[in-house]
Amino acid sequence: MLPEELWMDIFDFLQDDLSTLRACNLTCRAWVPLVRRHLFHSFAVRNNTDFAHLKSLVKTGLTPFIRNITIDAAAGAHMKFLEKPLPQLLQRLSAVDKLHLTFPAGRHMSCIRAETVQSILASFPANTVNVDGWFWRPSLQIQVLPCCFVTVHKARDRMYKLPSSPYMPSGSDHRADSEIQISELRLAGSTCAGIIQAGAVAHFLRPPFKVNVRRLEWNSRGSEACQDQLASILQRADTLQFCHIALFPSIGLKDTNYIPRAMDGVRFAHLESLHLQFNMYWLGPMYAWALHILSRVHSPHLGELKITFQGHPSTRSIPDPEMLDWGVFDAEVARIHAEVPQLFVLFMLKVSKRCMALWVRWVTEVITTRLPRARASRVRVGLAYPESHDSASTGAGEDSMIVQWLL
Repeated sequence: MLPEELWMDIFDFLQDDLSTLRACNLTCRAWVPLVRRHLFHSFAVRNNTDFAHLKSLVKTGLTPFIRNITIDAAAGAHMKFLEKPLPQLLQRLSAVDKLHLTFPAGRHMSCIRAETVQSILASFPANTVNVDGWFWRPSLQIQVLPCCFVTVHKARDRMYKLPSSPYMPSGSDHRADSEIQISELRLAGSTCAGIIQAGAVAHFLRPPFKVNVRRLEWNSRGSEACQDQLASILQRADTLQFCHIALFPSIGLKDTNYIPRAMDGVRFAHLESLHLQFNMYWLGPMYAWALHILSRVHSPHLGELKITFQGHPSTRSIPDPEMLDWGVFDAEVARIHAEVPQLFVLFMLKVSKRCMALWVRWVTEVITTRLPRARASRVRVGLAYPESHDSASTGAGEDSMIVQWLL
């Protein structure tokens, strides 16, 4: 691999010395697109100098070679170009597939405004957008903590007419008559409070975005704000095919155990795979959510239901078997199987090696004694757990798991 400086020298030679280039054979001339792809495939904007470089690339017509772009707004309010003209410039990067936006969130003077974030996201044509939020802690003076990580996939070919909205940032050149459909959303678990996590997702729940996801991976705090957002997304997801849901304990906020009203109209008519993850050391809203979600499933396409039990790394005790209403769970599984005979249920364990044998016995007993309707309906029910401690701790895929079919 050539050093970056040498690539730049080669590019300057090929661009500037046209007479020499014309005298070269086709092999040498073929270096032009090669160098362009190498130098400009990924581009990062972290300061004013980077932004000036990006503007020069746009002027020289090199934007078709930029595929990935990172906007690191760690300096926040000091990066004046974030509000204007960056959103307008981003609209010209039509070849970009992935955008990674990192910004500090909070009330500190260096944090950028929510309207600025919304303007950048709404102006950008990339298919995949990663949003990495940072939460400023004033007590730490100059440091920030990782907040959350949101990934969305936008369907560029699905643009719809949209009336003007008060949510559109002022001064934005984004086309107010277009609607950007989000086909996939992933929210990674984080160490931040639920209200901050919900704030990062909120950018995609406003116009010009339309959330009708086919794939949803939701790992959030159990705060009321996060639950309301989850319900809102599920209500809009008419084409949802893959769904993973996990609710974790909140930090500094009281978790609420309720089902938002927005869930009343959800039917999961196109669902193919459902994955529910429980933290067995924490009595939170996930238990009520899981049973309610199962009661709303009416999909002839559902092939798999996965239930993951996650234990606490510092304890060897097994959870209380009554934490989940197994009678209701059993009835819902039998009902769904009657409508979808190909359905199978797979319980998965995410615990430490020293607890594995104890948990395997516990889940085996649950499957064989607490699911009589599923047994009578001949539902395939299995248990999967990692072969080694390494796969349990790193979250390795199912190819490194032992699977036992108990029903």
